[in-house]
Amino acid sequence: MADGQLRIKFLKKIDDILQQKKRNDNLQFISDQRYSSIIADLKRMHSAPDEKKTVKDYRTLRRFAYKDISGVERLVKKDDPFIVIVPTSEFYDVIHTAHIETGHGGRNVMEHHIARTYAKVPREAVMVYLSLCEACQLKRCQPKKHVVVKPIISPEMGSRGQVKRKNTYHNQPIATRFKLHFFPGLRALKTKF
Repeated sequence: MADGQLRIKFLKKIDDILQQKKRNDNLQFISDQRYSSIIADLKRMHSAPDEKKTVKDYRTLRRFAYKDISGVERLVKKDDPFIVIVPTSEFYDVIHTAHIETGHGGRNVMEHHIARTYAKVPREAVMVYLSLCEACQLKRCQPKKHVVVKPIISPEMGSRGQVKRKNTYHNQPIATRFKLHFFPGLRALKTKF
């Protein structure tokens, strides 16, 4: 599947997930519009520190900061300014890069890799990406076909040999406690039937 087609399918599934979410203020999935409004609110609060703040403003100040990274203003975590917060539209790029860098790593490997640099990339988005990756689908273990052995049905089955217990102590290995005696003149069965 081409990268463009994979991106379109991924974004469509993420949109479906967002439609199912009940709350509009869900901070796990930050849309581009909400992302830019948070940056604008932070700028407004820093430019006018004497302005009266609401509870929402204090919560935003406690959680986020903004930083100019390569000429682009990005949201970062307040307590760790090296962790960039990712809007929903950039999920695909972040997850795809992590997936390739980890060598088609699984969910836990990718989450650990992403968490070192980015925040707010939910597990649901990682799982959607993994469900769309063709190489990972081929790598999944297939159910193994078990060999069904038919039992030997023969009146001669038990007459070929006999297992006898030697006079030994229990502390000896099991292989030396028993002895198999074969009877001479017996032939092997040609078929199991």
